[in-house]
Amino acid sequence: MTHRTDEVLKHADFSDIRNRNESRVRAAIGEALADMGHANMPEEMVRDIFAYALNQLPARYAQPGTIVLRDPVRKEHIRDVVTKAVLHIMQNPKT
Repeated sequence: MTHRTDEVLKHADFSDIRNRNESRVRAAIGEALADMGHANMPEEMVRDIFAYALNQLPARYAQPGTIVLRDPVRKEHIRDVVTKAVLHIMQNPKT
């Protein structure tokens, strides 16, 4: 016996649901790397910074058409998290 929920989940498309902080973190990484003189950092390290920074922030998932009335994560907080992520990854690179 198949439940209606199972059928809905089987066909539901979740691909356009995004963490709203992703684009904000990407922008902050670009700014931080330029300001810190690391604009030519290897892609793998940039990806590590991105993942590390996102893991330090609360997830803010939304789908297209979502109305956001306020964003509890301030731009300054994202910038601080990204700066700390850059320093952390630089001090702890993957070998």
